[in-house]
Amino acid sequence: MRPLCTSLIYVLAVLGLEAVMQKECEIVGILQDKLKYKERLQYMKYYFPLNYTVTVQYEEVLRTSNVSRLRDEAITEPSLRYLWFHVSSQVVLKIRDVLPEQHPSWSYTQELCDLLEGLGVEYEKYKQGGQFFCCNKMSSRRLCRLNSKRHPQSSPVTRSCAFIDSEVLSQEKSFR
Repeated sequence: MRPLCTSLIYVLAVLGLEAVMQKECEIVGILQDKLKYKERLQYMKYYFPLNYTVTVQYEEVLRTSNVSRLRDEAITEPSLRYLWFHVSSQVVLKIRDVLPEQHPSWSYTQELCDLLEGLGVEYEKYKQGGQFFCCNKMSSRRLCRLNSKRHPQSSPVTRSCAFIDSEVLSQEKSFR
């Protein structure tokens, strides 16, 4: 009886994870359409005045080389997607906070914020299912250290890195 229950629970967990991933794929598809080069160029370059500045900490920049290093260290893909989501949502929020509501790019950035918020809801379902941060406790800390080593004058750890670290640690405790 136990093997049957175990396999049934496993099948339900896989189906639940697949349903979450399907919703994630829909949102990411819409995001991909919104982030096409033509739209980014129109809303973030042509409509964005020169006197607007958005300050971003160096740790909030997700560089390709850092992602490659994290992949080489066997960090899971869901963790990398979550890291991308978190960094992107923080930057889009900063851009939206700078723009006045009458600005032509404000509605575009608001749509991006809404899509990223929907993606965040899906990632919360991931985390509640316990599928998200297994085997990657050091991913965000390594990314922050990589950035801090290159630019020691920047702040030690930004809020986003600290947030991801706390999520990793809480998930790590639940797996013990």
